[in-house]
Amino acid sequence: MAKRFRAEVLRHHTYAHRARRLAEVLREHEARPSFCLKIGAPDWEQAERWGDLHFARAIQRELRGRGHRCLIQVLEEWENEEGLHYDVVVVIRGLSRHHPKPGQLNVLWNISHPAEVSGEECDGYDLVCVASERFAATLRERTATPVVVLEQATDPSVFYPDPSPRYAHDLVYVANSRGVLRPIVRDLLPTELDLAIYGANWEGLIDSRYVVAEHIPNQELRQAYSSAKIVLCDHWDDMREHGFISNRIYDALACGATIISDEVVGLADRFGDAVVTYRDPGDLRNQIERLLAGEPGNRSTVPVESFAERVERLLSAIAELTDSAAPVRHAATLV
Repeated sequence: MAKRFRAEVLRHHTYAHRARRLAEVLREHEARPSFCLKIGAPDWEQAERWGDLHFARAIQRELRGRGHRCLIQVLEEWENEEGLHYDVVVVIRGLSRHHPKPGQLNVLWNISHPAEVSGEECDGYDLVCVASERFAATLRERTATPVVVLEQATDPSVFYPDPSPRYAHDLVYVANSRGVLRPIVRDLLPTELDLAIYGANWEGLIDSRYVVAEHIPNQELRQAYSSAKIVLCDHWDDMREHGFISNRIYDALACGATIISDEVVGLADRFGDAVVTYRDPGDLRNQIERLLAGEPGNRSTVPVESFAERVERLLSAIAELTDSAAPVRHAATLV
């Protein structure tokens, strides 16, 4: 018996076997393209208050879970040499424009501010992803670069029903003002309802009693969405016009929230009556009154697509692109 097991160990379980298997694993890992995600947050100090960072982190988790190396860079790091060592660059396009580098596969993912994106900019990329079916159709007429629809999504490991008395309010609104009176706040105020606003730069625009905090940690957002009777949401004019649905709607729906939003092209097609919309200030007040009175609302159980599905679609689009052209070369060999 000892001879038999000794022979078995020598055939399959020596350090040489382990070294060969380790080399195979490393080759398999290196064969998977690596990703550099570029977000428009100016620096890391400010990035925690940007939704783009949490968006990128959700993508990063999904990519790493599939064996891809993945780095996130803020705006001040975009031109760093480190980013050149990754095979695929994904620019999560907000307000800042990036200039693609040769030797990498460059992907533009437009999730907001479509008015800033031109066909000329898209021409510099290998693939353009757009969080709106309507705007994707528009861009296909402006660029020869392949354009695919890749909408917003949620991370079910972060957003799920989790009510807390700490965040119990009639209405909750999570947004920075960016120096202007946001549409739904303008249409609602003044109000005697228990409105809790979480966001910065509201000074001088509204009564400070409505602002509960200038920031809410991303890991606590689900409690705010789960606990409020109604979650309020609105969109910038160009996003509303071009059919870009706020990521807040995906996250709040994943928490089972009742949502009131301004009307956005494609919103009803995507979520049906799971999101209540309003047309004007009078209609907004009527909808709030109706829901708070306990009339049938939309505390939703609608399925919401996750970042896992978005990353699968992204990888599929990249594979289709590289199968029809030259394979993705590894950036580490090019610098």
